[in-house]
Amino acid sequence: MSVKENIEFLTVAVETCSYLEQSSDRQPKDFVATLLKILPLLYLKTTLIDSPERYYEEEPERFVTELDYEALRVGILSVLGEYDGFLNTFDADMQLSETAVVASISELLADVYQELKDYVLCCQFGNENVRNDALNVCIKAFSEHWGQKLLNALQALHTLFYSGNLDSQD
Repeated sequence: MSVKENIEFLTVAVETCSYLEQSSDRQPKDFVATLLKILPLLYLKTTLIDSPERYYEEEPERFVTELDYEALRVGILSVLGEYDGFLNTFDADMQLSETAVVASISELLADVYQELKDYVLCCQFGNENVRNDALNVCIKAFSEHWGQKLLNALQALHTLFYSGNLDSQD
């Protein structure tokens, strides 16, 4: 496993978390425009990482609480406002439902944030084995759920940005 790819992934994860934590200070158009640059880079850097073998049987510590999650989600929602919701055609329930499945950009991004932030905080311990196991959990979660959530949010953000609806928000 390449140290360079790990450092690059950690760097993008830290920057993504930091940007999302400061979301409530942003203008909608600028916020979305920046996410359209950060999220593809995050996806790319994640796909370049091989999931390492675990050292410990127990799961790495989790740090993001429900309050942290909700505060971040509400901060993103406050920026996006009425544009937070979108029809999610990739939701598995959509294929079994006769009604549309509405998703929330803020919720999807909070889900991504939670996985990244837990990984980033584990890395601050300085223990190589803990960092390794946290990376394993993060990459596994990427393949199972947060990678698709990132892509769904990215698709919704792309549509929102290029719809011109945010131009009237300035």
